[in-house]
Amino acid sequence: MIGGGGFGQIYRATDIDMGTVVAAKVEPQSEDAGRMVLEQMVLTKLVGTRHSPKLYASGWFNNYNFIVMQMLGRNLTDLRKAQTERRFSVHTTIRVGIQIVEALKFVHDLGYLHRDVKPSNMCVGIGEHRRIIYLVDFGMTRQFRMSNGGLRKERAYAAFRGTMRYVSLAVHERKEQGPVDDLWSVYYTLVELAEGSLPWRTITEHDEIFQLKRRLTFRDLCRFDLLRSFDSKSCNNSKYLVPTLNLLFRKSWLRISLATLKITENAICSRNVSAE
Repeated sequence: MIGGGGFGQIYRATDIDMGTVVAAKVEPQSEDAGRMVLEQMVLTKLVGTRHSPKLYASGWFNNYNFIVMQMLGRNLTDLRKAQTERRFSVHTTIRVGIQIVEALKFVHDLGYLHRDVKPSNMCVGIGEHRRIIYLVDFGMTRQFRMSNGGLRKERAYAAFRGTMRYVSLAVHERKEQGPVDDLWSVYYTLVELAEGSLPWRTITEHDEIFQLKRRLTFRDLCRFDLLRSFDSKSCNNSKYLVPTLNLLFRKSWLRISLATLKITENAICSRNVSAE
């Protein structure tokens, strides 16, 4: 077994016909089968995109549901902890952020939200793909844009979905999620990767984490050398930790523009638009 959680286990396996090492995700049919069906559907739609694992097979056998997909390397949480200071350099963090946003763009363009963006759901590839970051675990995805292009009707109350450490304030408040909430999770992910931890790392009480997220400013979360990688304007009126990814990607030394990534400020500020 190479991984697992509350919704199944992941095993290292070998495709006998191809002789290829693969990852097999397995869960009892008595569990929430809808999650694995949803994950298989989203992975199928993402076939051919750069940041999603290849899907080889899916189905059920002996009362177990399974998905067979591309074998990947370690996740970003494990890689961060393996560093001497248990954190990435600012340069590495920004490069990681670019790939994460690219990965989410593919998901959002399909009309889906990931809803569980976090370092442990991001893995590096193996061999020639070792510099590519893959977004995994689509069991919590939700469609926000219908096939006709219309937006799904917002619910007055939405159940909590995600991992408490990384979710946006809106998720804490049980509001309907949009693409921007995935970007908030990217924001907290990048801070953790560069800093080594988030201020609420050891806290388990929901309301205490919520209040910390509301109270702490961007300057409270980041070291000075990380702040230098962000435009200073991003820290103005940042009481509610306004995401600054759009400003980060403007840095000329990275030679990457907002036009290249097709990320607009509306994607940061609006809850109902895709990161386009």
